Amino acid sequence: DGIIKEYDYPSFLTICDRHQEKIKKYKEIDIYTTNDINEAIKRSEIIFLCIEPKSIVELTPYTLELFKGKTIVSILAGLDSNYLRAKFTDAIIIRTMPNLALKYNSGITFIAEHTSNIIDIDVFNTVTDIFNHLGDVIILNEDMIDSFTALGASSPAFILFFVQSMIKSGINLGFKKEDSNKIVRNVFKGVSAILENDNRDINEIIDNICTPGGTTIEGINSLRKSTLEYEIDKALHETKNKSLYLKTHHS
Repeated sequence: DGIIKEYDYPSFLTICDRHQEKIKKYKEIDIYTTNDINEAIKRSEIIFLCIEPKSIVELTPYTLELFKGKTIVSILAGLDSNYLRAKFTDAIIIRTMPNLALKYNSGITFIAEHTSNIIDIDVFNTVTDIFNHLGDVIILNEDMIDSFTALGASSPAFILFFVQSMIKSGINLGFKKEDSNKIVRNVFKGVSAILENDNRDINEIIDNICTPGGTTIEGINSLRKSTLEYEIDKALHETKNKSLYLKTHHS
């Protein structure tokens, strides 16, 4: 959806899904759609592989042959470039990891550094440009992708969990559900604006909000005394470990 919103002429796209009803809306705006993966591969030069990792084993030898000479942009967790190059011989592999906010052109995408003798620089720059239109991009060595999966790709769900917890607390404070929901959503919208426009250290911003002896510092002190920071760190590490497990499991 992010690509469609960003580009004026999405007719260069081909969207493939085995469940045609999921992509019906794209056909209605003149984007070519199909439930035939072989047809989609033949029509495309750059292929965004957005399937479950376990679905790789379902690809037939004929389908794998069609990928030769194509550029595959993988968003698959746990499947590293070496595995993908062995699976898709003679294809160009670019490994990425986006997050959900790409749908709203506000995401951040990890792109594994290219190796000049494996990936054509012009192709790499084209893919990078596509993701730059959908938010921000960070280009790092591939060995950081499991950490990014935790911090950049999965973390929106963790933040939303915190949002939901605040909404529930708002109800406990006496607000109606719809009012608590409205307040908390707008608070996080405002925090996003602060992060976008204020480059100071986060602790400095927190100190600026807190008044000594006031209400906010009371809540901050409660959070600092709790195990919240430990639990956040634990969640991120367990997410990274799952990504590492998937890599060893498939490789």
